[in-house]
Amino acid sequence: MKQLSDCKEYFNDLLFNCLDAGAFEKSIFDSTERAQFETLCDTLKFVYGSAFEAIRPTWTQEALNEYYSNL
Repeated sequence: MKQLSDCKEYFNDLLFNCLDAGAFEKSIFDSTERAQFETLCDTLKFVYGSAFEAIRPTWTQEALNEYYSNL
């Protein structure tokens, strides 16, 4: 089984896809990108539990910093 840290790059990729597509402004049913991101988060929450919940805000902030610094 992968370590939680091994999933960070995929988390970032899906978050970037959502930002590029404006998916957070749409429902999960109207956006494939958001559906993929939400499914990943639900899966990580199920597999890793509180460890993912604790690291998710940090990963999100780091990804947002990277995304907006490249604009």
